[in-house]
Amino acid sequence: MSFPPMPPSSVPPMPPAALSLPVGAATAQSAARIEQAVRLRGETDTRFLNWWLFVFLVNWITLGIGAIYFFYRRMSRIDAFSRRKLAYYQGLVEYTEQRAAAAGLVVVRPITDQLRADVGAASASALKPIGAGLNFLLVIITFGLWGIVVYYKVNRAWDDRQRFEAHFDEGLSLAWLQMGMLRSPITFRVDEGKRRNFLVWLLASFVTFGLWAIVWDYRVWTDPDRLYPEFHVVEDAVLQIIRTA
Repeated sequence: MSFPPMPPSSVPPMPPAALSLPVGAATAQSAARIEQAVRLRGETDTRFLNWWLFVFLVNWITLGIGAIYFFYRRMSRIDAFSRRKLAYYQGLVEYTEQRAAAAGLVVVRPITDQLRADVGAASASALKPIGAGLNFLLVIITFGLWGIVVYYKVNRAWDDRQRFEAHFDEGLSLAWLQMGMLRSPITFRVDEGKRRNFLVWLLASFVTFGLWAIVWDYRVWTDPDRLYPEFHVVEDAVLQIIRTA
């Protein structure tokens, strides 16, 4: 997934934010919204039990019910993370807009406009919830065939989200550097191992008589576990900057 460069050459007009509030109160409200989104990670950024324990013990003990449960949980975990991060990004855009406006830094305007546009676009693409309930129902109705579509979505979900995070942090850093809030950019390390061609990996699973599917499922299962720390490091750094700004 690719994103437009920062800053843009032309951007749409920025909608006014918190017009009825003084700038200080509006900024405090945006900061509180960011903090709330970060605190929610204790509820949304959850780790599953060990994959090996699930495959070789839990799944057998539950006679396959565990597999159904975690099939749903993989989708719902992505949905919860997406909603949390969307609130986090929106809060950061508003906060940056308000701080820049208060300081009269019009040079930051194109960057925040682009960030706002990017977050809006991502809400329908890179951050779009899978829709766990509806997709689970479709899997049942189609006697499992829709599960292929679900696995396609889950397979690419975390790569989409990490790449948007890297793109957003680049734009946010550019704005905050110009505002004097940073000395060095905020960086998010993208894990290239999360980008997997669905058709190639599906073909490899058939060619190896299912053996590669085991590797694939393990990778999909542990994707968020390996990415959560990187997301959290960035969030903690952002919060620290806001609190001391």
